[in-house]
Amino acid sequence: MTKKIVIIHFQPLEYFPPALNLIDYLSANSIETKLTIITTEPDKNTQWYGNNKVKIIRYKKIIPNSGAFIKLYRYFTFYIGAFLNLIIQKPSSVLYYETLSSLPAIWYRKLRKLRLLAHYHEIVTLDELNDGRYLNKLLNKIEARYYNKYNWISQTNKSRLEIFSTQYQLKNAEKVLKILPNYPPESWVRHQNKLKHNQNVIKLLHVGSISTKGMYLNELLNEFGSKPQFTIDFYSHNISNEVAELISQHSNCKVKGAIDYSNIIQLKGCYDVGLVLYSGESLNFIYNAPNKIFEYLALDLDVWCSEKLITAKEYERLDCYPKMIMVDFTNFKQFDIENARSRKDLKYVPSSFTYESVYSKLISYLQTDFNQ
Repeated sequence: MTKKIVIIHFQPLEYFPPALNLIDYLSANSIETKLTIITTEPDKNTQWYGNNKVKIIRYKKIIPNSGAFIKLYRYFTFYIGAFLNLIIQKPSSVLYYETLSSLPAIWYRKLRKLRLLAHYHEIVTLDELNDGRYLNKLLNKIEARYYNKYNWISQTNKSRLEIFSTQYQLKNAEKVLKILPNYPPESWVRHQNKLKHNQNVIKLLHVGSISTKGMYLNELLNEFGSKPQFTIDFYSHNISNEVAELISQHSNCKVKGAIDYSNIIQLKGCYDVGLVLYSGESLNFIYNAPNKIFEYLALDLDVWCSEKLITAKEYERLDCYPKMIMVDFTNFKQFDIENARSRKDLKYVPSSFTYESVYSKLISYLQTDFNQ
């Protein structure tokens, strides 16, 4: 019997590669499964995701600078539309991402017994919710009332899951709470494109949003930006004019613009080191092992990661290469770059962090009978 699965992702899918990875894997590996995605439209200059094995239903996105009435109308349209689609589809399982996606799934759970799953890209503390937007706070209160009826709740790492569990004190938590890391596809690890090392130049790479706030960008640029033995390339779809101007003041730095997630693999063999610059200004970042770490390792890049990220330290690799090194970006005098780049007596060990290793467990769970 065909199992119907609906995934609700309020934010445009295109900005969340882990969600796209999961959809691709589910569509390729789920036997006798009909998969529907309910999401919102990305910006017009963004390449829209498509998959001929998946039905994608899109609603208008929320524009931050639009008026209150328009925002309210678009929230209403999304929630009512998604709820009606669930009634029409009659799925056996509904997975939603983040609190903003929760309402239609909870409404539908009241009408019909089904497998209800939630995944969170980030951890938000109760204090942050209380100080944040009213809608997030309201929806979270609704979620929390029903958490004990959920079948699956996942966070991206153990630290975040422990914070979540402590906040909500769930019954039967050991069966419901899961870890679902954000890893790249195995094909990235297998892809062959060997880097021809230039011993005189170390090529640094940063992929993703970049800012002077919450990141050690100024420190990075001041140390490496104008030294001839380094180059730094930035790939980002979210960069302000101010930050672009700052980067342009350094002779060996370039802003490369946006890069589609599926094209990141083309960077393999072009760089030496991937950068993770978060300064850890909130628990969400302190207890974070960013996607970038695993993406860089899959590209066979050494990783220089901010030491402020406590959870990331669990993935430190110093006895093989590519390395994953925790760095104090505020004190480069203590950073031995020659030793960091050295591979003397080290063995090459390809990354084992691929999404196939974790998503297969979710698929197995979705394909079991509901009463199990």
